[in-house]
Amino acid sequence: APATTTTTAQPSPTDPDTPAHSRAPAGSLDHFRERSMELERTRHARLFDAEKRRLYAEHVVRWTFDHEVRLAEEEYDSARRVLTVRLLQENADKQRHVDELRYKIVRDDPGGVWQRRHEMSLRGR
Repeated sequence: APATTTTTAQPSPTDPDTPAHSRAPAGSLDHFRERSMELERTRHARLFDAEKRRLYAEHVVRWTFDHEVRLAEEEYDSARRVLTVRLLQENADKQRHVDELRYKIVRDDPGGVWQRRHEMSLRGR
């Protein structure tokens, strides 16, 4: 009778489902190379993820900076418009005061400006 030997199923080195560290016997040069490649892939994946996070953070910082610049410019333009209106109003008030002094206009005068100017035009007659 032929002798039957029982062998345990060894993973095939070409099987893609077999983890790299179990394809070659431990301690061999092939095992070292496979493990090194696996660690390199892990390292590159971590570097890629870190670079993505860095670029995202940089994008957020740039967007925040641009937003703050836009807000500052809008605030400046708004303050400039308010100041311009205020200066024009003050100038009109000063001009009105000068006119009141020049033509002796009294505010809330029942006769009004027309009556005074009419009287001034009749003085020389």
